[in-house]
Amino acid sequence: MKNILLYEDEHLQCIHQPGTRDEGVIVTFSEMMMRPYPNHDIWAGEPIAKLGYAGIGFVAKRQN
Repeated sequence: MKNILLYEDEHLQCIHQPGTRDEGVIVTFSEMMMRPYPNHDIWAGEPIAKLGYAGIGFVAKRQN
């Protein structure tokens, strides 16, 4: 499944990563050096996907 850009402004992106489980959503905040990628990756997106959970990721566009 493809990640979806939910919100974007000059400071951050909010990205939804779909999952297969219905019982929860994991919220992540990018680490200091991570920047937005064209494919809308979120921090810890791979392990979250392996567990089947949906994720909401906040990714800063620059240090703040």
